[in-house]
Amino acid sequence: MSKTALIVDNSRLVRAYLKELLQNEGFEKIVEAASAKEAIAAFNEYKLDLMTLDIIMPGESGINVLEAISSQKYQTKILIITDFGQEAVVEKALKTGAASVIYKPVRKDSLKAAIDGRVGAVSGEKPKALVVDDSMMMRVLVRDFLEKAGCEVIGEAVDVPSGIKAYQDLKPDLMTLDLVMPGGSGIDVLKNVMTSNAKANVIIISAVSQDQITQQLMSIGAKTILNKPVTLQKIAEALATTNLAAFKTSKSSMPPLPVNGNGNHAGWNDFRDMLKPATEKCVEALNVLSQSKWVMTGMDVYERTSYNMQVFPPEVKDIVCVQMAVSTDVPVIGIFGAPHDHFVKMAHKMLETHFSSLTDNDGAIKLMILEWANIIVTNFLNTFADALGHAVMSTPPEIIDSSVEEAIRKASSEISDVAKKILAAHIRFSCLEWNASCETILMVREDCLDRIVPKKNRGGHLWPAISS
Repeated sequence: MSKTALIVDNSRLVRAYLKELLQNEGFEKIVEAASAKEAIAAFNEYKLDLMTLDIIMPGESGINVLEAISSQKYQTKILIITDFGQEAVVEKALKTGAASVIYKPVRKDSLKAAIDGRVGAVSGEKPKALVVDDSMMMRVLVRDFLEKAGCEVIGEAVDVPSGIKAYQDLKPDLMTLDLVMPGGSGIDVLKNVMTSNAKANVIIISAVSQDQITQQLMSIGAKTILNKPVTLQKIAEALATTNLAAFKTSKSSMPPLPVNGNGNHAGWNDFRDMLKPATEKCVEALNVLSQSKWVMTGMDVYERTSYNMQVFPPEVKDIVCVQMAVSTDVPVIGIFGAPHDHFVKMAHKMLETHFSSLTDNDGAIKLMILEWANIIVTNFLNTFADALGHAVMSTPPEIIDSSVEEAIRKASSEISDVAKKILAAHIRFSCLEWNASCETILMVREDCLDRIVPKKNRGGHLWPAISS
């Protein structure tokens, strides 16, 4: 019997990706909707086996959709797929008929598990943690980091006997454990815990750092060993080594990694370094296209804290958008812009140098602008493809008629409903010979960065692994 699904999301990229996943899961008929109004109409028109539903959309929200269809008797499994993780909203969605909540970026295995009913009703539920350390200062610090990383700390213990008892009584999902404590060694606690639960998630946090002890701890079953003093980054990395679903199938519960005022986090520096070879190819392409001397004048990487962040200078009025699917689950948007007279000047250069047979008219200039943008953005696309080790294609470039601010906002919303989850690389080029400039923005999800910047390119910086 054929299965029918409805995908509801305002992002074309997300709909395309989910459609591919659902086709692989045997859904033969897949309907798409980009708004709450379209979703309600489609739900009433088709007998659906499954509906994936975003929360934040233009106009009414996904909650409005759930409320509108709540009286229907169709046996439709509804999966909320969203960036929006406020507990009250998630709880309301589940009470209004959703079967499960999955946080973006969606992984193939987490979607399949939700379809098969193998995940809990609240996939965003916080893992419960127990902190064991005789130092009150360390307990306070570790508790704070765990809570910021998305855990709920349900208990503390100060020595070996209380540590063993607390684990038995509370049955936490995770335990952090000191080694040197009153009443014996943390190793005794670890042995007791692993005997009662071979799949226990235990993270050792200790000032003791000796190879022999480390090997013993790992052989007993510790997930990882952190040396004091710990940081939020170290805790985040340690959580990624556990078997907890919250840190394997979704990054939504992980906090944004620390960043200073100008957005130059160490991992983002690796992203910038990865793009540098592409900028050299862009300069070479610009030189050939215009038969003039171009240089790269700057490259910055920003955390997008607002969709309205001004990136292009005010004189940039015309932009070109190139949509790229770097990997099926790693969306990237490339935006190329320049002041209008610079676009025209560059187009004329291209016409006289390479395309003299074309007429110097608005249509030809538009073609030149599109080709210019396509060549520049594709140079960055090639870098991503090489890093991933497989071919990657982009959509054809298109000139955006809306304002620069609106185009950036729309492109950002294609990537994520939550602006702070977007990483934006801003690259600028200039030609001093005839006073021209152009600019490119590449927008990706920060929680997909691990997929784009392979470990071998990270300059020694450690990032929490993102499972596929």
